[in-house]
Amino acid sequence: MSRKENLVATMTTVTGPWTKEAGPRPTSKELAMALEGGYKKGTKKWVAIAMYLRKKGATQKEVTAVLKGPHLNCWRDLKTFPAKWEVDQEKHDKHFSYTLRLVGPPK
Repeated sequence: MSRKENLVATMTTVTGPWTKEAGPRPTSKELAMALEGGYKKGTKKWVAIAMYLRKKGATQKEVTAVLKGPHLNCWRDLKTFPAKWEVDQEKHDKHFSYTLRLVGPPK
């Protein structure tokens, strides 16, 4: 199994079946970026951050649909991790979507 397949397989063990309400699944590239940012593989935080790294980001509703909770502690962690992140916020109907970009590797 390649590293790419391994990341996706690990995500599936964390999330179980992916729901339509959660939007597109994070790609192996997005999962790898979450690892680079300091998130531990196989955790719900890792999957949540990968969802925020998607091209159009994620809403709290999408994260909750697949992870059964909003995982707001991810945002707190961004301030304490050594990696540098940029966050964009965009409003869609009644929900905000948040998009992350890893702009600097951990020191």
